[in-house]
Parts: sequence; C-alpha cells; structure tokens
Amino acid sequence: SSTTTDILPVQKTDPATGRAYFAFSTSIRQGLHKTVYTNNRFVFLLGGGGSIINMSSIYGLVGAADAPSYHASKGAVRLMAKTDAMLYAKDKIRVNSVHPGFIRTPLVTNSAESSGNAEETLKYMASLHPLGHIGEPEDVAYGVLYLASDEAAFVTGSELVIDGGYTAR
Repeated sequence: SSTTTDILPVQKTDPATGRAYFAFSTSIRQGLHKTVYTNNRFVFLLGGGGSIINMSSIYGLVGAADAPSYHASKGAVRLMAKTDAMLYAKDKIRVNSVHPGFIRTPLVTNSAESSGNAEETLKYMASLHPLGHIGEPEDVAYGVLYLASDEAAFVTGSELVIDGGYTAR
C-alpha cells in the first residue's frame, strides 16, 4: 500500500554536517514502511506457518514515464516479497506478490473523472490491456484467494500478474 502523492527525490543538505543527501518521496517511505511493518507483524502472528501476500502493481514489473517513486516503491515490494519468501520459508510461511493492472477501483475511477473526460480516459485505460477491458476487484480477489489457500502450498517468492495482458506487450 502506498500513497498516490508522488514527489521526485530532492537533493538536500544536512545542516549539521554540510553533506548532501537525497530525500525520498512520500510514496516510497510510506509504501515500504507499511509493507515492512505488516510483514514483520504477520511473521510474529503466523508463527506456525501461513501466507503473506504483498500487493504491488504492474508498475513493480515495468516502468512508465509518470510516477517514478510509485514505480520504485512497487518494485521494492516485489523484491521484498522474494527476500521474505527465502527468509521465512524455514517457518513454513509463504510470501508472494500480486501485480494488478488497471482495476476498476475508486483510485482508477477518480483518476478518470479528474481527466475531464472520464469515458474516454477509461476507454484508453482499457485499450492498454490486450483483453480490451479494465479488471474488476474480483479478478484480484480470486488471485489472492488462491495464494492464501492450501492449493498454493508450493508457491512462494512468486509474482501473480493479474493484468489482462498489459505486461505481455
């Protein structure tokens, strides 16, 4: 999870040392902090095994020229799931990531509405997916249900891409 605020990294100077550093954006800090905190809490709670599913995005797999810190945070969530899968396998805890494409959620709907022409924007978003439509929340929910189930007992460190073919292009 992360915020939709996207601020490019900014070079700053530490007043105490005079050293330059880069401040990371809000979405990187908040997105990664939430994921790290949540994973650590679930490891404690799952003690005897279970499944952790991290929500990433297609933009954790591919780039685009629009929101660099969002893409970076989603890529980091992807790699953290792989690392945590290796780290917690000994505890019988599986860790995977889910990478949805454009899904009909309030975020996507609000984004389309703020464009000034919601209908055309939604058509454009749909055209980005070879299946020709935007996904529904249930599409993602069924993927998560599979990863959480006993049927996925041998699935860990994996990326489940639910994107209507977006990343196949």
